[in-house]
Amino acid sequence: MADHRALLIVNAAAAVIDTGSTAYVYVHRTLSLAQAELPAISVRIGEDRPLEDDGQSSMSFIDSRLTLNVQLLATGATEAAVISALMGLRTDVHKALQADVALGKTYIIDTRYGGASAPDLNVDTKRVSGEMVAQWHVVYRCSVTDPTGD
Repeated sequence: MADHRALLIVNAAAAVIDTGSTAYVYVHRTLSLAQAELPAISVRIGEDRPLEDDGQSSMSFIDSRLTLNVQLLATGATEAAVISALMGLRTDVHKALQADVALGKTYIIDTRYGGASAPDLNVDTKRVSGEMVAQWHVVYRCSVTDPTGD
C-alpha cells in the first residue's frame, strides 16, 4: 500500500534537515531517546487541514496545510549552554526547510514557519537537558480520489 502524502512530507522534511544539521534526526521518535543520542531533532506529524475552511476548493484536487512538529532536544553543562544548543538546532532546521520550500517534492506548494515553543529545561540530572518544539506548515496538493504517491 502506498503512503499518504502527509507521511511522505514528514520523511522528506527529516531527510532535508538531516543533511543540514550535526544532530541526530529522527521521524516520530522522542520517548525512546537516550541521553547518548542527543542532540537530536525529531520530525513528527501534526494537524492536517484543508486550506479552505469548508474543505476542498476544487473538484480536481485538495490543497492542505500539514503541520510538522519539529522537536529539538539538547543537553549541556549549564542552562545557557542548553538554550544556545537548542537555538543552534532551531537555526539548522530553519535553514534546511527554507533552502527548498518544496522539499524536493512536486506536490508541495510551500513550507512556512509556524512559531516555536519556549525552551523547556530539566535540571534534575547531572547535566541540564532541554527541549523546544518548532512548528512548520507545509502546504501541499493531492488528488481528490487518492492522497498517496510521490
